[in-house]
Order: sequence, then C-alpha cells, then structure tokens
Amino acid sequence: SILPYSIRALIQRRINRLSDPLQRVLGFASIIGYEFDLHILVKLIEENEGYLLDLLEQLTKQQIIKEVHTGMEDRFAFAHNKIRDVIYEEMGLIKRKKFHRRVGDILEQLHQDSLSLFAEELAYHFEQGGVIQKAFAYSLEAGKKALQVHAYNDAYQHFERCSKYKEMVDSTGTQL
Repeated sequence: SILPYSIRALIQRRINRLSDPLQRVLGFASIIGYEFDLHILVKLIEENEGYLLDLLEQLTKQQIIKEVHTGMEDRFAFAHNKIRDVIYEEMGLIKRKKFHRRVGDILEQLHQDSLSLFAEELAYHFEQGGVIQKAFAYSLEAGKKALQVHAYNDAYQHFERCSKYKEMVDSTGTQL
C-alpha cells in the first residue's frame, strides 16, 4: 500500500531529528526486517554490542522500536511497520542489495547447523541481494518445508519464485 505523503513526511521528520548513529542503526535494522535479532545487527553493523544496546535503548525510549520477548532471543521490532518501510525505501538500491547479501551470509554463519529452519529468511535476503543461486536453493527448501506442514499457499509461492529464478538464470546462461 502506498503511504500518504503527509504520513511519510511526518515519519521522515521524526527520523531526521535523530542523531546520525541512531539513524544508521535504524537503516541496518530495516534491512533485517520489521523484527530484528540483536546478534545479526551486531554482526551487520560491526559495532560493540554494549554501544549498540545503548543506541537501541534510546530508540526504544523514543518509541521508534520496541523490545520483543520471544524466549531466549534478544529481538527488537519497529514500533510501526510504516516506520521501517520509510527508512528502508530511503536507502539506495545498491546499498540495500549489499546489506541483504551480508544478512544472508550472517544468517548462514549463525545457523549453519539448522539452515532449513531459516530457509524463508535466507531466500528473502539472497533474493533481495541478487544472489539468485542461493535464493533458488533456499526457496526450494522453504517450499518443501511448507508442503510438510500442509501450508500449500506458502509452498506455491516459494516454488513460483523458484520458477522465476530459473527463468532469470536461463536468460543469463548461469547454472543453478
């Protein structure tokens, strides 16, 4: 859905009033998604975890993000999806692609023993990062997972993406 100009401008003004380090954190977090894991953010930004936690706490106090309590993981989420959307869309395409690839690589490193559990996220980040071979492999895995739990619509969407990737690869002559 297209965000009305007045709402977009309001969010942009609110973000522009923040310090550069806070804006930087929000930019990286927007790449990870509406919800983001602290460990992934630390690896993506390559900052000290304590310093990063201080910045996240400031953003929480300003109600731009919130803590998400899901058991053992340290997760945060944007207070509203539209905040994430505006920040994400402001970032240049080349920069977004680069950091989506980085997030995909980080997820592979962090979860190398359980990659299939994160197939959907991996497929998304590698697709957005332009790494079609990996996007294909993880979409195929995500589709198989969805079939196992009878989530046929999800499976269809993942397999549809695989078909799209195959067409892209066929047109370039690259192998999957």
